[in-house]
Amino acid sequence: MNSQIEKLLLLQELDLKIRALNTRLKVIPVEIKKISAETQNEKEKFTLRKGALMSEELEMKKLEAGIKEKDELIRKLQSQSGMIRKNDEYRALMNEIDNVKKGVSNIETEELILMDRIQENRAKVKDIESKLKDKEKHAAEEEKELLDIENKIKIEKQNLTGKRPQYTTGISSENLPPYERLLSKGAGTPVAEVKDGLCSNCHLKLTPHTTNQARKGLLARCDNCAHIIYMKD
Repeated sequence: MNSQIEKLLLLQELDLKIRALNTRLKVIPVEIKKISAETQNEKEKFTLRKGALMSEELEMKKLEAGIKEKDELIRKLQSQSGMIRKNDEYRALMNEIDNVKKGVSNIETEELILMDRIQENRAKVKDIESKLKDKEKHAAEEEKELLDIENKIKIEKQNLTGKRPQYTTGISSENLPPYERLLSKGAGTPVAEVKDGLCSNCHLKLTPHTTNQARKGLLARCDNCAHIIYMKD
């Protein structure tokens, strides 16, 4: 095999490792963002549910205040009843008291219904809060783990990148620039093996002339994707 091809293949092996690390580094922030978004979504659900509960509790206080107000009115009217001498006025007062009592009864019915709903929602809020705390804990652990992985990948990438100059040594100025351009595309392998007359990068058939060049150990380029091709001895 052409010595230049051998050197390019060793360089490519290193570069593909670096490319894989770069791919992983791009994925990690996306994963962290996804975890953060899921946690934020749960927080918003909890905030909405807790807000609804607080509204219901406020409504309960208003109902309680309404009952208290009507009870005071009933006591006031009852205190007036002893001073009334006319039957018509007395009956009218009693009717008014009855109406106020009916109002109290209606409010108490609302209060009971609301109380059941509040108790149910308090249990739901407590459950959601508990799940949210677990979610936040796990999210923090996952994010820390991802950041640790990211740091290790960066160190590994730095080490591999530091070794790159020794891999480029000996590759001619005629061959390295085309390889670098192909590598910069970020896809496929700059140096591709010929298998059964096909380029292993684009998987398309090569012309007999190009195949013969590769067979002779010459640096040939694929007729289709222009990648450097070679054949194993």
